[in-house]
Amino acid sequence: MMKSEIAAWTRRNVDVWRSGHEYVFTITGRRDGGFIGRVSIAREKSRSVWSIGFWIHPERWGQGFATEAGRAVIDFGFESLAAKKIVAAHALWNVASARVMAKLGLTYVRENARGFQKNGQWVPEAEYETDCESWRALGDQIA
Repeated sequence: MMKSEIAAWTRRNVDVWRSGHEYVFTITGRRDGGFIGRVSIAREKSRSVWSIGFWIHPERWGQGFATEAGRAVIDFGFESLAAKKIVAAHALWNVASARVMAKLGLTYVRENARGFQKNGQWVPEAEYETDCESWRALGDQIA
């Protein structure tokens, strides 16, 4: 990534943060402060629905970081953003993300054949959701 691309990406993140429409957090190691990944929460068309997403560096896969960050950002959505529902999705081939969704206690909703486009092709996604009441009822039960 070029310096100008990083600057543009950073400006965009600051702008959406200030607008209150999206919040992007960097995940770093507790001990070394090293980069682990990113997690975000963004408002959908409905003001009370927010979507979450995460990306973990491949060297850090399988260590529980996506689940820990996902829990924190869902809590943030319900407690600080007054979300009524939080949604998430992953490409069907991404079985690791499916496991994270299960660990987070999100409910599978449906398969979306036109989830997102990559290289001009539609990538099917599995879609999930939770509402505030269901999330609070789960409490410490989620693994």
